[in-house]
Parts: sequence; structure tokens; C-alpha cells
Amino acid sequence: MPLAVRGRMPHGVPAVANERYIIMKVECSTCKTKQKIHVAARPGFSKKADERIPCINCGDQFKVSVPDKIIRGPFPA
Repeated sequence: MPLAVRGRMPHGVPAVANERYIIMKVECSTCKTKQKIHVAARPGFSKKADERIPCINCGDQFKVSVPDKIIRGPFPA
């Protein structure tokens, strides 16, 4: 099994979970809790967009830049 499937990539690069989504690690801007989100993965180029997600620890909404729509999460990292 490739290293990327396990969600571990160097230098903060999103890990590919399968052909339908990627796993991105994000951090709450308020309490610094690390979390994971699943982002839709489409072939070709995509434009980054900002989305707001709730922190799993403090509940604060924070902005993340994602290449596509968030489809699941946040989850504990």
C-alpha cells in the first residue's frame, strides 16, 4: 500500500485517500487543534476556494483554503 493511502505525506501535502477524495490536515486558528477533512478530488486543474468549518474542540468556525468541495469532516487528526 502506498504511503499516501495511509494519510502521511511530507511537508503538509494532502494525502490521496482514493480517487474520489483527498485527506487534508487543517488546524483551528483559535485553539490550534489539528483536524482532518475529506475534499472531493476531480481530475484536472481546480481553483482553490475558502470554506469555513467548525472546530471539533472549541466549536469556533475557521476558514480553510481547499481545492474543491469538503465532503466529510472535520475529524480528529
